[in-house]
Amino acid sequence: MIAFGRWFLAFLILTPFVLRDAWRHRRVVARNLAKLAGLGLLGMAMCQGLGYYAAAFTSATNMAILLSLVPLLTEGLSFLFLGERPSRRAILGGVLSLFGIFIVLGRGDASLLLAQGVGRGDALMLLAVLPTPPMESP
Repeated sequence: MIAFGRWFLAFLILTPFVLRDAWRHRRVVARNLAKLAGLGLLGMAMCQGLGYYAAAFTSATNMAILLSLVPLLTEGLSFLFLGERPSRRAILGGVLSLFGIFIVLGRGDASLLLAQGVGRGDALMLLAVLPTPPMESP
């Protein structure tokens, strides 16, 4: 129920920002609806399912650090698979996100984070945060 509430709240908040473009591209969306739904469900199930399973084997701190990698992983994999060069602002934003989480979770002391170590749950979380494979352009 918590996950549903979180996704529903995100839907309510983001809809006003994307509704106009979604309506303008409705034919492309309709043509690719099955693919979009499949990728969305796969991405959500992978991240949520693996994340919940990983929680049994790692700390919330490590989970948060790995989740903060999503922007950088998305940029890196978009470059590798799609040839899209990330902008300097995107890279800066990803790096700031990562370092911000290090500072907050480590309370300014990197040794606190290093002392936790790495385990099976961290590997599962790394799989969970990997972006869904890119689809063909419409």
